[in-house]
Amino acid sequence: MSTFKSANIGGMTSLESPTLNITYNVVGGILTIAVTALFTLVSKKLRHRQFQRVFGAGGGQYQLVYAPLKLHPDVKASVPPTFLRPQGEPFVFVRSDTDNVRFSASQITSSCEVRAASYVAAALGKDGARESTFVDCESLASKLDVDFVSFGLISNLKTIDVFNNEGNDLIIAVPNPGFMAWKWSGESLIAERRPHLDYGVILKIHPVQFPGRTWIACAGMGEFGTSGAAWFLARKWKELERRRRGSGPFFALIAVEPGKDESAVLVNFGNTPHKDTRRQ
Repeated sequence: MSTFKSANIGGMTSLESPTLNITYNVVGGILTIAVTALFTLVSKKLRHRQFQRVFGAGGGQYQLVYAPLKLHPDVKASVPPTFLRPQGEPFVFVRSDTDNVRFSASQITSSCEVRAASYVAAALGKDGARESTFVDCESLASKLDVDFVSFGLISNLKTIDVFNNEGNDLIIAVPNPGFMAWKWSGESLIAERRPHLDYGVILKIHPVQFPGRTWIACAGMGEFGTSGAAWFLARKWKELERRRRGSGPFFALIAVEPGKDESAVLVNFGNTPHKDTRRQ
């Protein structure tokens, strides 16, 4: 049998049941859990939708594309005999902490591209639930029906594809110190260059051959421009989505302190062609 307690509140008598109070607490707890779970689910779906506006809504693996490099033939021919071996590549590489041990390699890639790929792979897995694979640009040279992020500028064949595709109506690469310019006006994207900074660009397009695919290039004036741009894409994609307000092409110019990818900041952004009004 339940026990009731009476209390006089404002001249009126109320009855409090311990069993009823427990019931209220249980129901309240269940409702709180349900509302929290619903809020988490809705937030996750919204975040996933925002992520897709930047990286695309396609399925399958994302290709993270690096540029394989090798020694120039003239350099290879000038290597001292002590670095050579009868067959294979010369021993011309060392660790960063010692030069007492030498190594050889038929192809290498820049450490900035490895860092860049690690940033983007983490974002694709965490925020986009997308698998990714690290692949060299030569293996994908003939492939167009893919989603990819390429790292590096003219060293990477897929970055060249991004800039040369008709889906890019925004920017072009120009000789340093200009780096990048509007495609139709030729006006530099860097309004005031600071010599102590490196610069990078994120260029996203949908290729005309496969409009449902997403191609993104992260390219730098120097190596930290490349890795800084990739860090910004991976960690600050929400800012890019907010500025773009849609899933179409865009570019983002990034400034970064050499050696500090996390210092990357946005200095220019565009998503529509910049025409030269002086010629109209």
